[in-house]
Amino acid sequence: PPPRGARPPPPRPRDPADRRRVWTWATVSFLLMCVMWSSVAGGPGAEGARTREMALDGPPSIGNEQRDRASAADGSFARGSGLARDDTKETDRSDDASYTDVAEASDGSSSADAGSDAEVEEEATATKEIPIPRTKGTCVTRSLRAPRFERSPSPEPEPGGGGASGSAAWLELAAALAAEAGNSTSDLILVGDSITEAWRGTSFGAPRAEYASAPEILNRRLGEYSPLPLAIAGDTTSNVLWRLRNGGFPDKTIRSGSRSATSPPFVVLLIGTNDLSVSVRDVENGGVATGCASDADVAALFSSGVPSASAGIIACVEELVKLCPDSRIVVLGITPRGERVYNRVSYLQPSVWSAAIDATNVLVERALENGKRGVSSSFGGSKRYRNVVFQPCSEPFLVRDLAGGGKRVDERLMRDGLHPNGAG
Repeated sequence: PPPRGARPPPPRPRDPADRRRVWTWATVSFLLMCVMWSSVAGGPGAEGARTREMALDGPPSIGNEQRDRASAADGSFARGSGLARDDTKETDRSDDASYTDVAEASDGSSSADAGSDAEVEEEATATKEIPIPRTKGTCVTRSLRAPRFERSPSPEPEPGGGGASGSAAWLELAAALAAEAGNSTSDLILVGDSITEAWRGTSFGAPRAEYASAPEILNRRLGEYSPLPLAIAGDTTSNVLWRLRNGGFPDKTIRSGSRSATSPPFVVLLIGTNDLSVSVRDVENGGVATGCASDADVAALFSSGVPSASAGIIACVEELVKLCPDSRIVVLGITPRGERVYNRVSYLQPSVWSAAIDATNVLVERALENGKRGVSSSFGGSKRYRNVVFQPCSEPFLVRDLAGGGKRVDERLMRDGLHPNGAG
């Protein structure tokens, strides 16, 4: 044996015992490295194989130095969404004013009666705590209990741009989309607001630099389906209903090709975030007027926003099923949103709108599932709605907030806290 304190001899490649020792320590070191890496990079929304098609300069961020304003109780709405500015409706509008200029929409909800629908509504809203937003400087002073869900009449279709007859610019855009729809043989139709219009590389019909790469990304990922986005920035569910009923969807009689299908095989619907925004537009001393969301904003979101948004989404699904009964219809959940406070964007979750978006998504998802099972009076039964599916969209846009705990919108994917960029 070597003398005490002497260094061990180097491994001998031809010695089986030495080879086993080297491989054992190499394996242990590799496993320890994997454990440390997973502890640092793990969690929802951690770094992965994300596409980085675009790098953009965004609005100033409040940053990671923020801490929790209050702890969310068990069962609270804390997973989704947020309050950022609304979709821009005119190209010459400034970012600061954009979320004040949203088309007025009629309140609405499903025409369902009691039964399992009522149980879903109770579960989605009543007795749930609405946490104080984690945003630094928020004007929300206390946590609230979500009120019992109250239904309102189904939304009426109306053109966008404000007023009973809509704006001339919006009507012109709607007519242009209707012309595209009338000549379309696409296998994938995308219906929605500015988040969907971004796939065209535009916002309210005008090219936007932050969306310049979107058409190429869409074609690269889904080009085999010849996707056609039919969307206008700022649209509410009422505006989408108007477009669907006024030629804004492909006519099944003009489809051509080798297949005999009479409807587009796939339809994707993403709508509802602007319905929530509309509900707080006229709140006295609310976020739209002061730049900082208030307790009254939170109350309005649940008394008006959640019923109108959920009802409007379901009404759009109803209309799509009539237009394309053979299509697979994918209803996307409302995506997360950051919060604007005095013209600065916070990405922290929950934001002032998180609970309302979560409640809306729950109501829509459960109503669709009940309709497929034929147990919901909102829907016609399992046969008619067998091709409708709901897909949540929150988690891909959320990451862990290492500084303050909880989650935050990934600003690399949503630089303004609302609209996904090329990477998103």
